[in-house]
Amino acid sequence: TSLAKRGASPVVATDLPSWDAHDFSLNVKETIDNARHESYLKNPFACAHKHLKSSVKKVEINVYDISKQSVGEFDVVFCGSMLLHITDPMRAIMNIQQVAKKYAIITTQIHPTRSSKPFANFVGNAEKTVWWSLFPQCFVNMAKSAGFRHVELISLFDLKSEDGVYDVPHAVIRAWNIDPPAGSLQGHTVDAMTGRGGRFLKRVMKRL
Repeated sequence: TSLAKRGASPVVATDLPSWDAHDFSLNVKETIDNARHESYLKNPFACAHKHLKSSVKKVEINVYDISKQSVGEFDVVFCGSMLLHITDPMRAIMNIQQVAKKYAIITTQIHPTRSSKPFANFVGNAEKTVWWSLFPQCFVNMAKSAGFRHVELISLFDLKSEDGVYDVPHAVIRAWNIDPPAGSLQGHTVDAMTGRGGRFLKRVMKRL
């Protein structure tokens, strides 16, 4: 809805068709009250349509099934804090790359350790709904490996829940499928831990 308010058209939102379609372990799925969570999944979008007169189209689909044929192509693709909740984030980024004409904005949880190593920390187990905590350089490298031509690390922030239960560091990248227009690079292109991009990444690591 906020993208549509800023003049984007058309705007298409994707979400899971049902709560049990999440990429959870079988143990977690057996303990979930799907009926209770369905309202959490469906109601916010319905509320926005009703009260904000949103024109956003919703497509119920799994990220693993996103393609040009299933959802189309878009100038800009935004992916919120989703990669940490799926078993194969690399495959998801590859699908995002296929449908982004210009660039994608992607954010995910990052590991709190102060390190510039391209590591991915596996945190999943049979009782959790989070699988991965990526190191920033790993996040950037994954986007480049998915086929994006340029990748910027543009922001770090802490995602906090109102009840204080969650306070999780996140990183944001902008991944380009085209050569960025002159003057449009607002972050730092991080190809390796050298040069200006490397110095930037080392500085932001101190904030974690």
